[in-house]
This record gives sequence, structure tokens and C-alpha cells, in this order.
Amino acid sequence: MKSKKFFASFIVFLIPLFVFCASPKWLTELEAVYPSNDYIRMVGEGTTLKLAESNAVSAIAQNFNAKVKVINQAIKDYNSLITEDKSVTSKSYSFQQESKISSDVELLCLHFSEPYYNKKDKTYFVVGYINKKEACSFYSQKIDGLMFQIKEIIELSEKEKEVLYSLVNLQKAKRLSKLAEYYIDTACIINPLESDIYKADIETIAKLSGIILRQEKRGTFFVSCNNSRYNSVCVGINSILEESGFVISRNNPGYRVFVEINFTEEVYDAGNFVRPDISITVSNSAGIEVESYSKVYPRYSHNTLENAYNLALVRIQQDLEENFLVDYRNLE
Repeated sequence: MKSKKFFASFIVFLIPLFVFCASPKWLTELEAVYPSNDYIRMVGEGTTLKLAESNAVSAIAQNFNAKVKVINQAIKDYNSLITEDKSVTSKSYSFQQESKISSDVELLCLHFSEPYYNKKDKTYFVVGYINKKEACSFYSQKIDGLMFQIKEIIELSEKEKEVLYSLVNLQKAKRLSKLAEYYIDTACIINPLESDIYKADIETIAKLSGIILRQEKRGTFFVSCNNSRYNSVCVGINSILEESGFVISRNNPGYRVFVEINFTEEVYDAGNFVRPDISITVSNSAGIEVESYSKVYPRYSHNTLENAYNLALVRIQQDLEENFLVDYRNLE
């Protein structure tokens, strides 16, 4: 009797071991568990669970045209959008903040199955999968929200009296469009049948560059400086503005840019130094200041004082190319 009880207890003890050691069905019949009509899925493997998950993510990413770093940059640009009141027509351009994307898993609506560990091969296996219905719903919400903001900005920009204020917000819309384009592209890869749903959105995004170009043509500038000795900086600013699509004109310019540069000379045993500072104001045709830029630069030195000045002017130009009116310029 005791032997029967022992045998029965032993069988009960072994059952969970067999269950624990048994390989999951998805390892041999992936289509049966995660049908391709409903999922984008890949089996990942590795010597650690983290490596197995990474392997699955890499395999799934091959389905998409845009890589993870592209969307990460788009989201970084989105989260860096400024919301200051630069408007005459409307005093607020509101931007709904996206939730921070903390991982590639959240980014792709990616989930993982319960992992399986093969003791014999010392290898972890896991299924990475995207539920197509869930993902399409996720991207649809994102796209709708972004496109609402883009259309709102375009509508407000047409009413904006100040060209530069119109442009700074259109540049925001352009950044938003990069993110929207990624979401649309991804949604269409997940379900190609949804391509027609986003046709109007794609057309709106395509028109955005033309709208920005037309506004830039309205922005005419005349640049002057407090000292003719530094006219090279004015020439450089003219070049920056023209390359950004603006027009340089002496006749009734929409904006006047006044550049004030000052230098402090310092002579030491170590050499000749100059420390420049710059102050730039941008005023509209009514004489109202709409933008400004100022900076104090470090000391610059060279074998002669004249060369020190020349070096400083080169460095000022490099700084302006990177920072002057950057929020208004059509930069990629």
C-alpha cells in the first residue's frame, strides 16, 4: 500500500518537471500559434534572455524600411519643439507632448512570449511579435493626433501677419511631419491594405515644403553692420539667409538685420588676443524687433593682431551658420 502511495506521489512530483522541460508549441509550429495574417513575428535565440530578445527585435526590424535610430531622432526632434508665443494672429500654438519612448519594444508595439530555455544547448528562445490589429490602431491614433496639429499650424500660418513667426511654426510642423511619415510608413508595412487611408495625409505633408518655400519668398532682408571693417559678417549672413530660401533686398525689405560687433584687444607675452562679442537684432518694416541673437566669444590668438581678428571673424561666421535664425530656416 505504501509502495503505491509512494509511486503515485512520485508521478505527481514528475508531472511539473515534464511540463517545465517540454518545449513550447511555437518553437516547432510558429504559424499555428502566431499566424502570419495576424502577427509579424520572429523567434529569437541567444545565450541569455536579453540576447534572445535582441535577436528577435533585429529580425522583426528587417520588415521595416525605417530603422530604430530614425524614429528615435524623430521623437527627439518632436520632444525638443519649442512652444513660446511667437505669433501675432494667434497667441498660442499648442503641441500635445508624446509619451517618452523608453524602449524599442514600446516603439514597435512589440511583445515577447514566455521564454524557453534549452538546458542541453544552453540557449534561450523567445518569440517577438507585433499584433497587426493592435499596432494599426496604435499608429492610427498617433497619426491622427500629429496630422491634426500639422493642419492647425498650416491654417494658422496662412493668417499670420509676421512672416518669421509663420515660418518658425511651419518648421515645427515639418518636424512633426517627419514623425507622422514614419508612423504612416510603418502602419502601411504592417497592413498594406491601409495605404489608401493615409493618402490625404501624405498629400498634406507633401504640400508642406511648398508652403514653407512660399513664406520664405515673402521674407526679404537687408543686413547692415556697425563697422564696415566687419562687412564680411554681413556678407556671411546674406549667404545664410539666401541659402535658407530668403530674399536679400535693399528696396523696402520686410526685415532689417543690424549687426553690432565689438572687439577687446589683449596683448600678452604669450601673444596677441582678441575677444569679440556680437549683438544682432531683426526688426520688421514697422521697426518692431521680432528676433535677436547675441554671444560673447572666447579669446582668439594668432601670430599678428590682424590675423587674430581674421580668425575671430571666421569663427563668428561658423557660429552664425549653426545658430542664427536656426528655428526659422529650412534645415534638414
